[in-house]
Amino acid sequence: MSALISRSQACWLPIGALLALLSLGGCTAMLMGGGGQGGGGAGTASDSAILEQVRSALANDRSVDDSDISVEVSRQVVFLRGSVPSASQRVRAGEVAASIGQVAAVRNHLRVPAD
Repeated sequence: MSALISRSQACWLPIGALLALLSLGGCTAMLMGGGGQGGGGAGTASDSAILEQVRSALANDRSVDDSDISVEVSRQVVFLRGSVPSASQRVRAGEVAASIGQVAAVRNHLRVPAD
């Protein structure tokens, strides 16, 4: 086997190296907890951490009755559903959720019963 590379082979080396690097991108995502089979997508690990942090923060905030609040997180967006007794609690629940690190946005769908 010759150690010398022909001029036509040398043209393909950078392309081959680039393709090899691009193919490793998927491996990195799987090793870091993203991608792969089973419904895991980008941000899944941080979504579950955000979910627990929002739930905990709402439970610890004395100005919000969280007994009828449902929290969901998808791609670092927090969704609040359910109902709270007052408009001020609705606003406060959104503020609490938004205060958690890594939250990209809050979709506050909490209802306030009509008087």
